[in-house]
Amino acid sequence: MKTAADKIRVLHVLTDANFGGAGRHLLTIFDEYDRQTFQMEAVLPKGSRLCEQFAARGIPFAEADYIADQSFSWRGVLALYKIFRDKRPDIAHTHAALSGRIAAKLWGKCKIIHTRHTAKPPSPSETRFPKRTASGFVNNLLSDAIIVVSPILREHLMATGTPGGKIRLIENGVPRLRALTEAEKENARAAFGIKPNTFVVCMAARLVASKGQEILLDAAAGLDESFVIVLAGDGPDHLRISKRIFFDDLKNVRMAGFVKDMASLYGIADAQVNASSGGEEAASLSLLEGLSGGVPAVASDTGGNPYVVAQDVNGLLFPDKDAAALRAALIRLRDDAALRQRLREGALKTYGERFTARVMVENIETLYRDVMKGVF
Repeated sequence: MKTAADKIRVLHVLTDANFGGAGRHLLTIFDEYDRQTFQMEAVLPKGSRLCEQFAARGIPFAEADYIADQSFSWRGVLALYKIFRDKRPDIAHTHAALSGRIAAKLWGKCKIIHTRHTAKPPSPSETRFPKRTASGFVNNLLSDAIIVVSPILREHLMATGTPGGKIRLIENGVPRLRALTEAEKENARAAFGIKPNTFVVCMAARLVASKGQEILLDAAAGLDESFVIVLAGDGPDHLRISKRIFFDDLKNVRMAGFVKDMASLYGIADAQVNASSGGEEAASLSLLEGLSGGVPAVASDTGGNPYVVAQDVNGLLFPDKDAAALRAALIRLRDDAALRQRLREGALKTYGERFTARVMVENIETLYRDVMKGVF
């Protein structure tokens, strides 16, 4: 058995103050990684909601000032530099943390890996000189390797000057959702006030404009009582969405708030919706969780969604921000039992082949080894 001194020491740096997709991604890595080969710790913003999640799992972490929801600050760089100096990792793995990459470079005694999680399309100016040259220089200087979770992100990085040889595609992975018993399904339906023979549509996402809840509400306004829409998640738009549901009298919409046990949501769903707009969605973990439970997806054709959802294979795609097309796709699913069954099977197949937690973590571990050997 390897001693602690023989293991590859990895220090993850995350700047999220809330418990979002990057935090869930990081927890999956810590749950799955090879403890015989690697020793992992994390650095989180002081007071982050993730701290309680890590503490509950017994995951070692440090808290840093001046990094909460800030990719870059000089005070954050100094705070992280001190942590790198004390922890002495072999690899600094940063997530949306430019301060972490700069601090690791200044410390100078570890490899630097950066994961790009979001897919905001670059502006035209970012793809031209001088911004393109500056961005490519920074990514080349401050990264031994860059992980992208979707092919769309590789396109964005290369368009803004990042050398293709620095980039490795490692798609997101999630643990498989447990199957609900019939009693649990009945209890979950009762909790949401869902009657028998109702077509249940769920959407799990942070309540912000880019996630597209308003688009789903536009679609719900034209659906009859055979549908129930369950919105799971919290966020700054909670009050606005609640008001709209009330004032528009959308009796077929339920707000579930933050759902800790996603199996209780997807276990009663006939379809899941991802209506993200503006091309910012890369590889939604909620979308992948639904696929792991065999829930057909109805997703906007923007960002990384088309790389996850294949038309008539594991789900249906609709044009970005087109509520009428979303509504038509949901009606089609409700009315075609054979299609639903085919998409269920396709969802499970896609998950098993590409999006398991184990596959993702093994690919990350391979990259760690390659970077340490200098072969990447």
